[in-house]
Amino acid sequence: MNKGKPFEDLVFQFLTLKECEVLARNYRSRYGEIDIVALCRNRLLIVEVKGSFKNENPALRVDCTKVRRIYKTYLRFLSEFPQYRDFETLFLVASVRGNQIDWKPVEVGDCLDTL
Repeated sequence: MNKGKPFEDLVFQFLTLKECEVLARNYRSRYGEIDIVALCRNRLLIVEVKGSFKNENPALRVDCTKVRRIYKTYLRFLSEFPQYRDFETLFLVASVRGNQIDWKPVEVGDCLDTL
């Protein structure tokens, strides 16, 4: 059972309401998984969804190991779908608490030094 699915569903609904085109949900490669890949206003969004029913900040659970896995999976996505290579790409963490979504950009470069 995917305990994060309700959080992912909420983010999916939000992006759809913002007229973003969701290209993939739970895109998997041998390196890891991207929760949501979306095209929004000519930007490719790579979204990691983290949720919590507690009073913690779920985004704190995204460390460099996770970011590197997402990045490698993103490269695999581009090799499979090269038509998205020229889009500006944003890596985001969507922190869900209740019905509220907080968006945080991920500085991928900070984590790639140790690749």
